[in-house]
Amino acid sequence: DLTNESSGTVTVTVAGTQVGASKVQFVDGAAGTFINRGAFNIVAGDLDLNGGTIDNQGGGVIGGLGTITGNVTSTGTTAPGSSIGEMTVSGAWTQNAGGTFEIEIGGSGGVAGTDFDLLSVGGAATFNGGTITVNAWNDFKPAFGETFDVLVATGLSDTTGHTLTLGGTYGAQFLYQVVNGTTLRLTSQVPEPASMSLLLLAATALLNRRRRN
Repeated sequence: DLTNESSGTVTVTVAGTQVGASKVQFVDGAAGTFINRGAFNIVAGDLDLNGGTIDNQGGGVIGGLGTITGNVTSTGTTAPGSSIGEMTVSGAWTQNAGGTFEIEIGGSGGVAGTDFDLLSVGGAATFNGGTITVNAWNDFKPAFGETFDVLVATGLSDTTGHTLTLGGTYGAQFLYQVVNGTTLRLTSQVPEPASMSLLLLAATALLNRRRRN
């Protein structure tokens, strides 16, 4: 097993068109565990765990645009994209209590990985607790009812009974749901500016009426 402590940073920066030029592989012959408590950034390419698992613990952060060939369990932060983009886990991905799934949204084009972050999971994805953090990129403000499919897996389960905490810039103003048993969908509840103005006018009118009485 390998461990990246909290003060450490692992950056995978591999790219190319030749066979084997875009892969970093664990070759110890065993399906071991890589423990991450620091920063783990997959800039590009494929990190092959040789059947093993990344155990993302505590203050550990896994992010980037590449592919993890293997499994991931996390009580730290999973932050696909850089800033906005798509990260792939070929095996299973599990977030346990204390973990954070960090998403940025930055456009209304509806294209995952371009307008908002996407985590693509080749196996099963499971939320056993933790937080979904939704942040705006470049001060983007979503329309009311706009949807963002931010995680797609072969199977997705939420064992918390829909009690995950929503945080970040717009976290409390989003609903989340599991769609078709495969997709995590965020739906904006951010009020439209016109709606806010109407609410303000109504509140002002009610206050003036009370004063007259």
